[in-house]
Amino acid sequence: IKFLINFTLQNFTITLGQGSFGTVYKATMPTGEVVAVKVLAPNSKQGEKEFQTEVFLLGRLHHRNLVNLVGYCVDKGQRILVYQYMSHGSLANLLYGEEKVLSWDERLQIVLDISHGIEYLHEGAIPPVIHRDLKSANILLDHSKRAKVADFGLSKEEIFDGRNSGLKGTYGYMDPEYISTSKLTTKSDIYSFGIIVFELITAIHPHQNLMEYVNLAAMDHDGIDEILDKKIVGKCNLEEVRQLAKIGHKCLHKSPNIWS
Repeated sequence: IKFLINFTLQNFTITLGQGSFGTVYKATMPTGEVVAVKVLAPNSKQGEKEFQTEVFLLGRLHHRNLVNLVGYCVDKGQRILVYQYMSHGSLANLLYGEEKVLSWDERLQIVLDISHGIEYLHEGAIPPVIHRDLKSANILLDHSKRAKVADFGLSKEEIFDGRNSGLKGTYGYMDPEYISTSKLTTKSDIYSFGIIVFELITAIHPHQNLMEYVNLAAMDHDGIDEILDKKIVGKCNLEEVRQLAKIGHKCLHKSPNIWS
């Protein structure tokens, strides 16, 4: 795999994204397979931790709704992760970009895909895994717009005692109970999933006071209709929207069990 990755490094074509821990490129393997290559920034202690976590967890986690780690390489201080390429990019870019519109049916399928990925992490993986940073930017879509959960750099196995680990995650997606107690549980992921559900319904980002709109809408039976994404008004089943909103509210409650 090292030879393949070294070859790939010479064939970067497009920068897909950039973060504090490195840059992600689109590249082509010698086999012709298109991949996403994350080159971690040198001298980043947090980046090193996230690299090790990704390799450890994705080496044992395999599910159709999790992004697949193709390989990794550590050479002369350079750390590289190679993932399957997700041609439709992140859910956040699709929801908040101007170019493309996700249909209501596509949004419902995305909810199902994410829920299957989370269910596998919590119920199928041994020991269970808490993602810890679920957000629309970490949900990637393939050529068929099927969703996969990505970015496991902050994840923890459930047997880990999270009370002294320090708060990790993204503002707007973090469970208030986790913030107040610092105790990490699978409930933390379910809360984040609930936020993503309401993003799909409203196309309002958590940083744009999403929860204020959601709480106001909850006061009226038809309230969710008022904050429905304008791009799909008249193009969806309102009863399905209300039912999905109920699931979203359940995820935001103290003791949700969305798998029941």
